[in-house]
Amino acid sequence: MNLKLVRGYFLAVVSLLILVAAAILVINNIGGPWRMQFFWRPIDVSPAAAMIVIGACGVVVWYTIIRLIPVAIRRMREGKKASRLKEAQRKLKSLEKERAEPQ
Repeated sequence: MNLKLVRGYFLAVVSLLILVAAAILVINNIGGPWRMQFFWRPIDVSPAAAMIVIGACGVVVWYTIIRLIPVAIRRMREGKKASRLKEAQRKLKSLEKERAEPQ
């Protein structure tokens, strides 16, 4: 396992956690007045503060979907490719040693 593969997996897990947290917040807050369910407890917020928080959360979710997930996928692919290349080179060296020994 190389650094690119680890970084790709890390970014994928962070992306998944952000999207799951956003989904939980949306599901918990369907309907009702400006009483927001924040994961485990309800809080009362002013409409202006709620709009600012909602906008900021939207930007985080947008950044996660548009930027973070593609980078995570790209890093995982590069890491897998590097791992496969390293394994192929290792097998090639062992085959070359096997061919060189009988002579």
